[in-house]
Amino acid sequence: LNIAPYRYFFMLLISIKPTLTLQPNWSEIFRGETVTLRCEIQGGGGAQWTYEWRPTRNSPSSSEYRITPADSSRYSCRGTGNYLLTQWSDYLSLTVCNRVGNKGSQMIHSYYGLCDAWQSVHPNCREYTFFSNVHHSSGLFLCQLVFMFTFTSTADKPRATLTPVRTVLPAGGSVALICSVSRSVGWKFNWFRQESVSSPAQLIRTNEPDGVLRVSEGGVYSCRGGRGDPAFYTETSTEVNPDPLWSNSDKAHFFS
Repeated sequence: LNIAPYRYFFMLLISIKPTLTLQPNWSEIFRGETVTLRCEIQGGGGAQWTYEWRPTRNSPSSSEYRITPADSSRYSCRGTGNYLLTQWSDYLSLTVCNRVGNKGSQMIHSYYGLCDAWQSVHPNCREYTFFSNVHHSSGLFLCQLVFMFTFTSTADKPRATLTPVRTVLPAGGSVALICSVSRSVGWKFNWFRQESVSSPAQLIRTNEPDGVLRVSEGGVYSCRGGRGDPAFYTETSTEVNPDPLWSNSDKAHFFS
């Protein structure tokens, strides 16, 4: 007798609801990044829990679920053990920013699913504009959303932004360069310098947490952000070339 389809009939449904958390706790992630979902159960009288996940595809039976999601989705978990069955946790929504396509191109995308999963999640990835037509399905709160995307990026990865506080490097002084990644957190920054535009880039700083570099010599500078384990890197920023001002002694030496 195969009792697998009936195994929940022999379990006691209890009122405990697990807590589902995200590590690292980023509000949005980019396609290719890896994060960990953690299901925590308080109480249960020392039960040895086995964990279930939604969505179920390739999900583990452990309390941690390491994922590299390709699309925005919602996740939930619950525990079974000692003939006990917990409630499902509240859903945790992951926003995955998909930046694919040619710059300026348009694409129509249709999605049929839970309304709040898209209405509350997708507006956070504002690298494009969209228009939606929402059609409610009776009773089930399902929607069909039709999006028109106008892409402003040509890659899956975000691009770091490099901004000089000023563009002129004073004689004997320094200029602050600021590297950032729009609307996201948790980045550390690598810095590169070239002697000239045609020379190869050399890595001069790694894993700088504050995104600020003070430079006192001329050259061509760029940066990129990285975060997570394994590390996920942004596209390298556009280059910045602070123009040095000559001191009077430099001018005298050059024109002598």
